[in-house]
Amino acid sequence: MHPKTGGEILHKMLTLENFKMAVNELYFYFRMQSMPPDEVIKLWHKDIQHIPSPAMDHILKFIKDKDNMPRNLPKAFKAGWFDFIKNNQKQVIVEREPCNDCGGDGLHYVRVFGYNYVQPCHCINSKRHLDGSIRRMSRRQLEDAGFEYMPLPTLKRRHDNVEQMAEDITDEVPF
Repeated sequence: MHPKTGGEILHKMLTLENFKMAVNELYFYFRMQSMPPDEVIKLWHKDIQHIPSPAMDHILKFIKDKDNMPRNLPKAFKAGWFDFIKNNQKQVIVEREPCNDCGGDGLHYVRVFGYNYVQPCHCINSKRHLDGSIRRMSRRQLEDAGFEYMPLPTLKRRHDNVEQMAEDITDEVPF
């Protein structure tokens, strides 16, 4: 339990063995003909290994509520993880790794060609904001690419997703 909020700190990440068992359960549930090869399961696991094990029951139920077996299983697991966070916001605290580039939020606030952007950091903290389609970059990579670093907006509290963060920005930042 977190000492200030009473929420559960989720730090036990999903192991490959637990992920294989979850994939087996889904393949059996949706009556799939054969299991994917171990190499494929290992590739999938790399995409979702940041998801905490305590969320697996919710994620499996989330996927089973669909009509068909998802074609992109890692994306379905991530959607289930985001649904878990959304439905358990008061109880869930996701521990952040220290990062000198983003301060632990997993996001950079940058400006280029007169436009402001929020860019995911290269650190593990950005995984909770992404589905894997956006390239993660370090502060140095952004500066080398011509992005100007902006001061961080003042936030009322720590956030677990971008939408929540955007709602609580108190500074005038034209995003």
